[in-house]
Formats: sequence, structure tokens, C-alpha cells
Amino acid sequence: LTIGATVLLKSASSTAQEQLPKEVVIGGPISLSGQYAKEGQQGFLGFQIAERWVNEVYGGVKIGGKQIPIKYKYYDDESKKENVTSLIERLVTSDGVRFLLAPYSSGLTIAGASVAEKYKSLYMSHGGASDRIFEQGYRYAVQTIGLGSRYQISAIDMVKSIDPTAKRVALLFKDDEFSRTVMKGTKEYAVKNGLEIVFERTYPQDARDLTPALTEMKVKNPDILLGGGHFADGQLLVKQMGDLGIEVKAASILVAPTLPAFAQALGKQANGFLS
Repeated sequence: LTIGATVLLKSASSTAQEQLPKEVVIGGPISLSGQYAKEGQQGFLGFQIAERWVNEVYGGVKIGGKQIPIKYKYYDDESKKENVTSLIERLVTSDGVRFLLAPYSSGLTIAGASVAEKYKSLYMSHGGASDRIFEQGYRYAVQTIGLGSRYQISAIDMVKSIDPTAKRVALLFKDDEFSRTVMKGTKEYAVKNGLEIVFERTYPQDARDLTPALTEMKVKNPDILLGGGHFADGQLLVKQMGDLGIEVKAASILVAPTLPAFAQALGKQANGFLS
């Protein structure tokens, strides 16, 4: 956060030192409601902590030899693409934001990227990892996390090192921008490393019952499960696996296990799931 704001304002500091701002406004749309509320709230808290840390520890960002405090400006995008584009317009044109923090999820991040590009505003992705974000030729989109196509590589490597006999892989991912990217990269890496894909399926974004897919997967007797998407469906996936008595040697699912609410909701059922 500090680096981005400093880079963005470096050139301005050399030409307009006598007009230094009282504060540097950064921010973006964030999902505080809707389908990505759980994940968005984690990012929101992180941004607030970063704002306090930069201001309280460093006195802000250094511009023209002076420490200028930063201000985090945000609006709830309600997990909707149409809100993301209009809110980024508002943040740039009305609130004076030039260092944008992208919303949560690949789909929402892609939706806002063209607006950031239009205004030549730095656009940092913190929760959108689809490779496609960076295949559109955007010059102002950057990110600090890994690409989605590589998300499950470390899980595969770990299983291979611990149990080389685990060869049969089930892929069960959410059907959305991010998860499809992960699934494609996961499949390619698994096959390249001599693993056998015995089950491959996506489920709807609004899935409320995964038992049909899980029942079919159970028949294939996989050693490894790689799948998921986001918090709500990931929690559902794990719960229904337990309800159906499905056991695998290793399971790595996206996003959900990283949130405290996952373990709080599932208790012992959450044990052993990687992310």
C-alpha cells in the first residue's frame, strides 16, 4: 500500500511541492454485502489496518520531503459488477482517488479494470487472481497475489512428496471466472506430473446442494480432491462430504479454509482441509 501510493505521487511531488495535499486518498469498492461479504470483510479490515499502520507508524507517505497521511475511501459494491464500475467512476471523479484498490473476486476485478484504465489510475488487485485479468493488455492493473492457474500447484507438490502412491484426482470447482482458471491450471499441472484425473466437474455459482456431484465423485474413489471456489460453497462442499462419509488422502479447496468462520461453522469437519 505504501509503495503504491509513493510511486503514484513521486512525479507530482517534484512539480507541485507548494501544493501538497493535506491527505492522500486511496480506496475502492469492496463487498460488504452480497455473495462475497465474508471475503470482502476480510479485505476491508486489512485495508483499515494498513491505513492505521501507515499513518501511525510512518506518519503517512513521504511526498516532497513531507509526511502526508493517507485516507482510505470505500463504498459497498454489494458484490455486483454494475456497482463496481459506477463506484470506481465516483471514486476517481468525485473523491479524487488515483490509487485504486480493486474489489474482491476475479469477476468484479475484471469488471472494474477498464474504468481504472480509462482514468490511468493504478489498480491493485488483492482478491482477484484469474489469469485473464492480465491477458487484456491493461497497463494500470497490478497484483500482489499469485495467478489463479498456480493456486493448487503447492498442494499437488506436497501430496506427491508425502504419499507418491496418491495418484487419483477429483476436480470439483465452482463455475466462475476465478475457479475455472484455477481448475484449468490444476488439471494441466496434475496431468504433467503423472496424476490421473478420475472426476472432473463444475457446479453452479448459486449451488445449494452438492450431494449429486459428490455422490458421483465418491464412486470414482479419488485419493485427492482439489476444488471449491469461495467461502459459502467451500463450506457447503466440506459439510456435505462429511455427511456422505467421503474420505480422501488429501483435500485442498479454494478460499474457505482461510477464513476463521470456516472452522467456527464446521468444527472438527474442517480439520485436514488445505487451501
